Amino acid sequence: MINLDLTTILEQKIAHQVYWVEVVKEKKRARISLHMTPLNIAEEFRERILKTKETVVLTSATLAVANSFRFIRARLGIEEAEELILGSFFDYQNHVLLYLAPDLPDPSRDYNLFNQALIKRTEEILRCSEGRAFVLFTNMRMIEKAYDCLSESFPEFKFLKQGDIPRHQLVENFQRSDDCVLLGTNTFWQGIDIPGDALEIVIITKLPFAVPDDPVTEARLDELSREGKNPFIEYQIPQAIIMLRQGFGRLIRTKDDSGLVALLDPRLRTRSYGGKFLVSLPRCQQTTELSEVKEFLSKIRKERSMKLPLTG
Repeated sequence: MINLDLTTILEQKIAHQVYWVEVVKEKKRARISLHMTPLNIAEEFRERILKTKETVVLTSATLAVANSFRFIRARLGIEEAEELILGSFFDYQNHVLLYLAPDLPDPSRDYNLFNQALIKRTEEILRCSEGRAFVLFTNMRMIEKAYDCLSESFPEFKFLKQGDIPRHQLVENFQRSDDCVLLGTNTFWQGIDIPGDALEIVIITKLPFAVPDDPVTEARLDELSREGKNPFIEYQIPQAIIMLRQGFGRLIRTKDDSGLVALLDPRLRTRSYGGKFLVSLPRCQQTTELSEVKEFLSKIRKERSMKLPLTG
């Protein structure tokens, strides 16, 4: 079976697949892995799922993009379906403040200048806080740089970063601490559930566009180009919107949760596609003023202290 798999990958026997080799340098040796993944699962999904089941129900908190299922239907090859978009039962309007950075440099024009500015703005937001923050990045290199700067600026906070210990241990350590800041990428944008007061700030540093030189992303973009479609509009924007919604969703996990989501990428306000991202997020209060961020965080901490049981 192993020989069959190796031969299939090395000789690229199956059409419409993406094949690549990954080399990860470790301390004593390099780890080499071979990969194969479908370029498009629509046909197989239709044959194995849609045509074999009388009824298929697809549900998720983040399937829609700009109030439309067009992207996910195209990805899964769904031609006909009954659709329903329901609002959340969470009170985002009263429990969440969305901060949009009004003045940071455009990362697509000057990436280094943007990185310097986002670290400074993250520091300004954390000064309004007591920790209890997720800072979400799109690459590990930036996490390392931010960790060095932020941990030096805030010795009173406990900083955790992805890669130091397993993810579940990072989450457990974060939940046990009252003044913790966790820096993460990719896996921390989704599937992390921290209800209650342990998390009150989610800072999203950059729109999560897929890296163009990722083998799967590159192959899918090339396929769309061959079909005469715009890969950025048809794939990169919708995928980034879904990822952004997932990152936003880390903050509110119960009806009693409240806090701040800060989006530091200025393209949300300066690019024509920015509106699609914003309309895809839950409707909540918005601000571009750090003074309002400070006031809001002070308010929710005061409300939280009033709910604490009296002991003595």
